[in-house]
Amino acid sequence: MIIDFHVHCFNDHIAARAIEKLSRTADIPAYTDGTVADTREKMRLWGIDMAVVHSIATTVSSQPKVNEFALSLLCYNDLIPFGSVHPNAQDAVYEIRRLHDAGIKGIKLHPEYQGFDIDDEKAYPIYETIASLDMVMLFHGGFDAAYPTSLRASAEKCARMLDSFEGAKIVLAHLGGMREWDKIETLIAGRDVYMDLSMLPGYLEPEKAKNIIKLHPSSRLLFGTDCPWCTAPRIIEYMNALDLTKEEQKQIYHENAARILNM
Repeated sequence: MIIDFHVHCFNDHIAARAIEKLSRTADIPAYTDGTVADTREKMRLWGIDMAVVHSIATTVSSQPKVNEFALSLLCYNDLIPFGSVHPNAQDAVYEIRRLHDAGIKGIKLHPEYQGFDIDDEKAYPIYETIASLDMVMLFHGGFDAAYPTSLRASAEKCARMLDSFEGAKIVLAHLGGMREWDKIETLIAGRDVYMDLSMLPGYLEPEKAKNIIKLHPSSRLLFGTDCPWCTAPRIIEYMNALDLTKEEQKQIYHENAARILNM
């Protein structure tokens, strides 16, 4: 069984526009058309059993629509939607509780797209609410190609945030932080935090990834692609180069995800 912990798709009426804009801005190709139907079809072809689907409330005004889309995905037995709140939204805490009560298991936050530093204490009431409800919070970590001069989720900032939220179900995408891997080794690896393997092929040599993984419990690693920007076959091939044991592979492919999602 494989649970992809890091997938993006969009409402049908904005999917084409969103994919075109994001691909152009970050200068990366997309491997789906961004719709729910095509994403689920690719999952089937790639051997993915379930996917955690993330949307991002990039503005306060987009928060309601983003979360209505997330709620609409609860009807699928192979999709696990996460909601999103904007740190500047006055109703962010209320919205998290509303999503939790409706069956949403986690919240996606992206410091670059949402314009806040991950260790900004103004966001801490949001984190505290998510943690108190035993929900998962997944953050983009490190560099983002759409914001080449910004680093709102640097390893140093992530480490400061983690100091305040020991025991919370926190996931840092991209093995803790895209292009921050030297610092991830010294500041993040081994801590009480989950990291996914999304978007690593082409950005991080497997030998370097091995060094980080040796320092971090396999019980805190998650399979993820960042689809549509990467594919499951590429991540599976990448995992095969990491010299993981069969037990470690089982944990990463599905056991860890099932545990933190209370499945």
